[in-house]
Amino acid sequence: MVPSDDVFSQDPCVRKQALHDYSELLAKDPNSAASDILSFAELLKLVVRDDPDPNVRCTALSLSQCPVDVLHEALNSSDVEAREAAIRAISEQPHGQHSKPLLQHIPLEPNPRILHFALKALDVLLSHNAVPNNSISRALGIPPTPNGPLDAFDCEGVLRECAEHEEHEVRTATAEVLATIVAKQEPVAANEAFFTLEQLLRDADGRVAIAALCALSRILPTQHELRLSEKCVRAILVRFSSPSTRADIFKVLAGFPCKSLKAYAVLQTFVRRRLYKIASGIVTTNRELEEVQQGLVEIVRCNQDFARVLDLRESQSQKMIRLIES
Repeated sequence: MVPSDDVFSQDPCVRKQALHDYSELLAKDPNSAASDILSFAELLKLVVRDDPDPNVRCTALSLSQCPVDVLHEALNSSDVEAREAAIRAISEQPHGQHSKPLLQHIPLEPNPRILHFALKALDVLLSHNAVPNNSISRALGIPPTPNGPLDAFDCEGVLRECAEHEEHEVRTATAEVLATIVAKQEPVAANEAFFTLEQLLRDADGRVAIAALCALSRILPTQHELRLSEKCVRAILVRFSSPSTRADIFKVLAGFPCKSLKAYAVLQTFVRRRLYKIASGIVTTNRELEEVQQGLVEIVRCNQDFARVLDLRESQSQKMIRLIES
């Protein structure tokens, strides 16, 4: 089985379609010979290197048979579209071979839009456990342990740098990556990622702060304790006026304990003020009333330290819940 002669057509659209067709044929045919797949991979390598049309080159990069080393070389291309195509292909084929080249590329990517895609791809790799823990630690700026494995590539603190990037879309994508690291529950990396994520919760750009809040709300309470600082609690509550973020706010405040008594005092003031608004009829719609009531109940019931730190006995906690629900 060989590709049709259309792959050598003078028309770039015909060449693109021929590559697609043969790729699908190989993928669907269980009897495809290994030699056919290898031959097509070599053809794709030549197309990426020599085809005069950028769209055809990007098509070759996007196909599942494209060799891994070709994708990694394309990350260093001067062609923005080629870099984007390679990063998208990495996202669609997440495995461990991609982690180091991608982490190496992130601090070097000059285009914010492509950097955003690269961080999204890193998030996919993390979700598939395709990034070694020591690589994650280096990317967060955590020094290697004396007897631990070393990664001899330059990604030191790359995620901290991305969290301070001037473009909001880069900081937004970084928040999602950090949340995924926290969810992996590797204690040292999770704590460092959580600290940086808290910084993004306080970001001056509301789009970034809300993205960080939404990312944090998707994390289930972890086995090791991660606690919200007073500044973080205040930053979260600032977003409460927006109905679109309330559900995420309640999840975070119910799921994560606070670091200090001051943080709990802020949370207590918030709960009491909402109670007063409910009691005085300031909450205007039944839907909003139900949402706020249920959220406050979850904070009192699920945040394990709330009652203890505020010196509420069990009967008082239940009384508060009944008051909210009444």
